[in-house]
Amino acid sequence: MSSTTSSTDTEHADPYGPIWEWTARVHVDKQGLNSAISICLFLGEQPADPKDWLLAPNLAGAHHVLANPGHGGRTVSGYGTRRSQAGIRGGGGDIAEGFVHLNQAIAKHSGLNSLNPEVVVPYLEKELEWRVQKADTTPIEVESLEIVVFATPLTYPPGGMFPVPGKRRQYNHITYGKPGGSRDSEDKL
Repeated sequence: MSSTTSSTDTEHADPYGPIWEWTARVHVDKQGLNSAISICLFLGEQPADPKDWLLAPNLAGAHHVLANPGHGGRTVSGYGTRRSQAGIRGGGGDIAEGFVHLNQAIAKHSGLNSLNPEVVVPYLEKELEWRVQKADTTPIEVESLEIVVFATPLTYPPGGMFPVPGKRRQYNHITYGKPGGSRDSEDKL
């Protein structure tokens, strides 16, 4: 497995190259949400029946947001954070943020022999889909939703037990142009 890395990625050189950690960051403004929602990410097309979305074999993961209408809501995902932020589509307000880890789903569904960006990026451009549903499984559109894909190289220093993260790459173009995708078309590599 080989990859092209910058000097910042090779600070803790691993003779086999970095292991890439792929995640999708989910941002949503909870203002205006009238119920709890699930943002479901799929590798490939989602099932036609929304009741099957959270059990779909190609579900990469989901981020759940519990909205408390009129009271700001709470995020219930273990990876979620709660903060106020202006500039998010829909006007800004109480933002729920979470991350869906994609490596396991990519390995299971893609047939790819590598997690290197030159292999994974074209796959995600074609296959990454998402849908949002209320707690009762009714599909909805959420104007403030933004999903952005990140890749972080992880290397093992000589004798190290744990990987060391390198410079994270932001692949905006993977989701740009889709409803709920990145609002920025330029990648930050």
